[in-house]
Amino acid sequence: GRCASRLASYELGDFARRMVCFGSSNKFGAKAALSLDGALGAAAMKASSNAILDATGFYSDGLVCPHDARLPGAYSVQLDGMMHSHPALYTPGSAFDAGALAQAALELAFELTTAPQ
Repeated sequence: GRCASRLASYELGDFARRMVCFGSSNKFGAKAALSLDGALGAAAMKASSNAILDATGFYSDGLVCPHDARLPGAYSVQLDGMMHSHPALYTPGSAFDAGALAQAALELAFELTTAPQ
């Protein structure tokens, strides 16, 4: 879509193959409200997620559709069940620990930049 055409205007070379994009989505069902971070996230993100679903037909994390979080040629990681606010609203027991997500992203980035092409 529009991201691909915009990216095509830049000469990324093999840099695109060393990028990692993270996308997340959540259905904001009743299960989300069973935890503190889920209830906070649903309160903050459910209305915008429903608007995105109505407009595009895709579940989102409340701010970004997973399809818009991908860049052509880059690796893509999809985190189902995560709300955009999950890492920021972290509470003990959350399934999406911000520190663990950051560490995993850095490890993946280092692995991609040191792997033979």
